[in-house]
Amino acid sequence: MIIPGWVVSIATFPGVIVHEAAHQYFCKLFKIPVYKVVYFRFGNPAGYVVHGKTRKYRDIFWISVGPLVINSLLAIILCFPITAPLWILKCSPLPAIYYVLFWLGLSIGMNSFPSSGDREVLWNETKKCFRRSSATKRQTKGGAGILPIIGLPMVVFIYIANMLSIFWFDLIYAVFIGGMLPRLLIYLAAHL
Repeated sequence: MIIPGWVVSIATFPGVIVHEAAHQYFCKLFKIPVYKVVYFRFGNPAGYVVHGKTRKYRDIFWISVGPLVINSLLAIILCFPITAPLWILKCSPLPAIYYVLFWLGLSIGMNSFPSSGDREVLWNETKKCFRRSSATKRQTKGGAGILPIIGLPMVVFIYIANMLSIFWFDLIYAVFIGGMLPRLLIYLAAHL
């Protein structure tokens, strides 16, 4: 079933807001000036952050993948209160607030993946780091360290996730981290 993107954006608007706030958070953390933030709008993209130039690979890495980390963690935290009573304690029905938290968690989880624009910036900066490193035969400059090595598979993961979003991969990911992952962790904790 094909659902227009604007409908999905409206249904998951809290996730769009958190996604952009995560970009903004990492900009502020690394003292990168933020010129404009649109947390949510009707249009494509549904939100964005315009920031100044980054000085280090570390900065662009975390600004780009920040939503994956922040949104994923928030999705797990918000969905846990409903997954534990339903699957572990077998309690049902639950008060409405639990379902609101679950919707928030799924909405935030669905907006975890960095955009294709974020991927492109990360890819270009990763290539620059590898070129610099191979040209000088030493560690990359600017606090990069191991991050470019992590950045390469991250770019591939983001690319695949963005491509699979037409098959609702973002929803599948959100359900997994919000619903299945807590259940798996509780199961493992109980049986270890």
